[in-house]
Amino acid sequence: MPYTPIHLSIAYLARKIRPSLSLPALIVGSMVPDLEIPFVYIITGGQYGRLILHSFVGAAMFATLLSVALTVFVYSPVISHIFKLDSKILRKRCRFSWSLVAVCFFGGLSHVSIDALHHQYNPLLFPFSIDSFDSLVLLNDWTLASVIIPVVFLLLLIFLIIEEIRRGTNDIWYRLLVG
Repeated sequence: MPYTPIHLSIAYLARKIRPSLSLPALIVGSMVPDLEIPFVYIITGGQYGRLILHSFVGAAMFATLLSVALTVFVYSPVISHIFKLDSKILRKRCRFSWSLVAVCFFGGLSHVSIDALHHQYNPLLFPFSIDSFDSLVLLNDWTLASVIIPVVFLLLLIFLIIEEIRRGTNDIWYRLLVG
């Protein structure tokens, strides 16, 4: 879970490549899988920290549904209140559409794919298998990959945020949270 913010780099990069994508949906979709960590950890007595939402099936189905619900019903009021952004504009960007569903789907799968590159335990095939699928771990060494991958994505995130700051700080929160 301490790596959760690195997933924002994919949201910002995807939005930069395709400006028509909903940034709120990208943000929420790319971070939702980590919401399961404390619950799974407690339920399994510490045996697992990642499970359903960190599998391809779970990300495609459950993380997407959860992301859509959070984007449509929670993101707008919370973000507009905390960052004092226009709630009408934010609600419009968070309105339900099939495009928003697709973006949430992409966000969840991007999260799972990034995690599969560097975590010790990757339940990618859950519920068909509870075993870790480690074929995607960078250099076949999760310890080394757990340093390389977060650093690379953190540097990408910093670069993208600095690029937004260079455009000016007047509406920075709008550009970083709404698009």
